[in-house]
Amino acid sequence: MVTAGVFSFMSGTVHPYYSVALAPAIAALIAIAGRALWRVRANSSARAVLAVLAAVAAVWD
Repeated sequence: MVTAGVFSFMSGTVHPYYSVALAPAIAALIAIAGRALWRVRANSSARAVLAVLAAVAAVWD
């Protein structure tokens, strides 16, 4: 959160390091959300969100 906040208020040169610095936090957020959705996959809305996430990942890839 702090890194994202600092980068959002920063102005000037954009360096690829900035996205690399955010990658672990984004990966952790996705993993936590995926695990939480998988645990409640019996719920139809959770299944729909998991399906959409899988489709977005497939299209993006």
